[in-house]
Amino acid sequence: MEIQASNAGIFGGKNHAFFKDYFQVVEQFIAGNQEQIKSLSPSQLVNFNAVVEQYIFCCLSTDQGIKVNYLLDTVYDPSFFESFANFHHLPNDISFMHALGDYKKNGWVCDQLAHRLRLDYPEYFARVMDLFEKDGMESFEKTVPEASTGLPRTIQRFNSNYLSKPETEQFYRTDQILSGICEKEGISLDREKSTISELKEDLGRKLTDVVTLRVLDDVYEFEQEKLRLIELLQQSSSDLEDGFPAIQSANQVLKNKRWQEMAEIKLAPNCKSILSEWDWSQNSVLFTRIKINPIENNLLLPPHFFQTILLWDRHHQGVIEYLLGPIGSYLLSVLREEDYTQMSELIKKVSTFFELVDEKLVK
Repeated sequence: MEIQASNAGIFGGKNHAFFKDYFQVVEQFIAGNQEQIKSLSPSQLVNFNAVVEQYIFCCLSTDQGIKVNYLLDTVYDPSFFESFANFHHLPNDISFMHALGDYKKNGWVCDQLAHRLRLDYPEYFARVMDLFEKDGMESFEKTVPEASTGLPRTIQRFNSNYLSKPETEQFYRTDQILSGICEKEGISLDREKSTISELKEDLGRKLTDVVTLRVLDDVYEFEQEKLRLIELLQQSSSDLEDGFPAIQSANQVLKNKRWQEMAEIKLAPNCKSILSEWDWSQNSVLFTRIKINPIENNLLLPPHFFQTILLWDRHHQGVIEYLLGPIGSYLLSVLREEDYTQMSELIKKVSTFFELVDEKLVK
């Protein structure tokens, strides 16, 4: 049976009697299912909220024969979900965006949403900030340049927490590969008394498979480099504060229809990347859902070229690992060579390098 639902990204109307009925139905439904609701897991609770907000609304409006006008196509297209947080398409290519579902948990989306609200609707931004202040919640304003001491402390706390983690957590991917190799080859290692580095060296002496050893070296070097870059993150923490005026300037440029002719791009000084022969990136990817990347599968895959960028997420006090594609890797190499690069020139370079006739594919 097909399930129909109405997402309330934009919600309103003048049929007050219907909204009153809707509220009463939801209220009774929740009151009558308290025990079941309390037993739900966090992921189940997300689906429950969708039932209350979307499914019941759709069922009730259908039963009462009330016409609902939708802003977007009523047919759900999974690929369309990916475009909901494309802030750079505002306001020319799209007129609506919505931090849908998992986007609310993405610190980069939260940042951009705050910046856009401040730029386009300053009065509403001020009202939101007033609510934060009244409720005694930590304000977004505490992490912008006017109160810049908050950001370095956050990074320092993250560094301290991350560097104090057990080695098996810092090198959890290496640990998984070690376990996978030992299970496959029937090798026993004294995992309790040895460090990850010692286990790696011990296994290296027992293995004759060159490719397997190469995978093991690759994952260890990836995590070792990530550890080194996180240690350096604190030293460049002041650079992260420059992101606020940069985002504001970018949003101002994007409001102009000729923004691609006007915009210039500069690589952030805190942009760090890791090269590897296998894909070890594990965290959520930028602007999309959690990336499922079974680490042990790399033991069965041939080597290739992978480049992973480390991005600081101040909202969740963590580092996002963002795997670059071919175009992203080329862009990074170009931006590293020059201080500022015009967007129009960058598009031409990418089109020429990848032999793309239609520059719209790059845009």
